[in-house]
Amino acid sequence: MQCQYATTFSSPNRPFRPILVRANHFPVRIGLKSAWHYDVKFQTPFRNVGGRSSAAFKRLFSRCFEELKRSAGAQRFPLPCGVIFDGLSNAFSTSRLPFGAGDAFEGAVEVREAEDLPRTVRIGVKMQLVGEVDVQAALEEYCRSGSTARRPLEATRYVHIDKW
Repeated sequence: MQCQYATTFSSPNRPFRPILVRANHFPVRIGLKSAWHYDVKFQTPFRNVGGRSSAAFKRLFSRCFEELKRSAGAQRFPLPCGVIFDGLSNAFSTSRLPFGAGDAFEGAVEVREAEDLPRTVRIGVKMQLVGEVDVQAALEEYCRSGSTARRPLEATRYVHIDKW
């Protein structure tokens, strides 16, 4: 049997007509008020990236990011579990990372080119602070109106990454 959550609410488009909504999920409260958004860029030795699937790059970049957190250690990533990565170009942290001047970090890691290959590849990684994201307010707005039109998409993107 699948559990369902049901509630009645008024749509912002039709406030005069209550709507019963049933869903296979339930409301979740997040204790995190804000998160820090970082732009992540990778420098690969591959010339032709067209032949590689985006899923393969997502797996490669995820391995690079995890290795970066491990190799840089607590000096750069004091709470490594508090830093999440979307697999392509966005990272979010529960606290501002101590990168120093310019709020940027640059490093390189050596990882296996693919999970099933022994060959390794060296990849450069650059991280730059984008800004602080008000996660709590954006989620409240989304729950209220079904959209985050007045707030940046980064706040809801954080939740999607966290689920990944």
